Amino acid sequence: MLKYRHIFFILGTLLGVFLFTMILIGETQGKVIYVDQDDPDAYSKIQDAINNASNGDTIIVNGTRKLYVDFRGLLSTSCVIVDKEIRLVGNDKGEGFPIINAYKTIGITIKSNNTLVENFTILDGLVGIEVNNPLSTLHNITIKNCNIRGYQTMSRFCEGIRIENSYNVSIIDCNIEDNNLISVLAGCGVTLINSHNVSIHNCNITNNDKWVAIWLELACNVSIHNCNIRGNYCGIYLAYSQNNLIYNNYFSNKINAIDRRGGNIWNVSKTPCENIIGGSYIGGNYWSDYRGEDIDGDGIGDINLPYDCAGNILFGGDYLPLSISEYSIYSSINPSTTEIYERILILAVVTLFIIVITVAILIYNKKSIKRLR
Repeated sequence: MLKYRHIFFILGTLLGVFLFTMILIGETQGKVIYVDQDDPDAYSKIQDAINNASNGDTIIVNGTRKLYVDFRGLLSTSCVIVDKEIRLVGNDKGEGFPIINAYKTIGITIKSNNTLVENFTILDGLVGIEVNNPLSTLHNITIKNCNIRGYQTMSRFCEGIRIENSYNVSIIDCNIEDNNLISVLAGCGVTLINSHNVSIHNCNITNNDKWVAIWLELACNVSIHNCNIRGNYCGIYLAYSQNNLIYNNYFSNKINAIDRRGGNIWNVSKTPCENIIGGSYIGGNYWSDYRGEDIDGDGIGDINLPYDCAGNILFGGDYLPLSISEYSIYSSINPSTTEIYERILILAVVTLFIIVITVAILIYNKKSIKRLR
């Protein structure tokens, strides 16, 4: 009888542990909440859904033809405040991703850890998305597949994404453009301040032509790769920032890079893989003002190294700058054996043709002279 009691006790304990684990899993996964301005059974405002959510919940915001303004009064500085550990995900149900009109305010402010914001278009804000909590350091934040277009203003500094006092942050597949202060040089695509372990990749950061695409201040261990950084006054500015890795990006700006301190890495080791301009190797970045040459035809510059943006990168630089004219210089300097044979054949045909014409002319002239005699 004692054995059976032990068996029942063990089975009961295991069952209790199993049920407790399932409860925890259910709490971790959270519930799904919908926001849809066309659905009377869903929330019509994003903030109302957040206010009624719990940590671990997912909020699905359906895109409609209407704008999600969510303007909450003159005293509010942000349209949407994410102050819980949630997943805020836009959904295209046939009319595009949801659009937040952030007119002269902040589109989305993230104040909680373990947060995802994905699939949103944010228009006309002074800041598109802000990650900052004055009371704590934030971590584990992901901003993915968002389109941010800034507000053209005469008097206020504009930023597409602003990250402050945070770590373990990812910015992925985002399009950020037109964050400009019209009257002077001011406005940033992405601003990182006092943050580390940040990844920015597969992003288009363009037309911030009054100032800078990416601004790093007191930032370290930031990885920036696979980004198109074009049409800005300055591509990237590093202020008091070190141990950052910038590679396989396309830079085409008035000033491509400014790094007054040094201690940053502008290329990885040469690796066989398609790079951002379609070449065969990943190494450094493509720079629109690189004046070197690719001598050996591998798609990577071989002279005027390292690239230092005309001295704006004070220490070091890009030792493997990408060349957009892969094989062209190499072919003109060292033609292949096949090309040599082709050239010889063409030369031989042209020479033979000239000889035949010359002989024909001589024969014709000789016959003409005989007739005259």
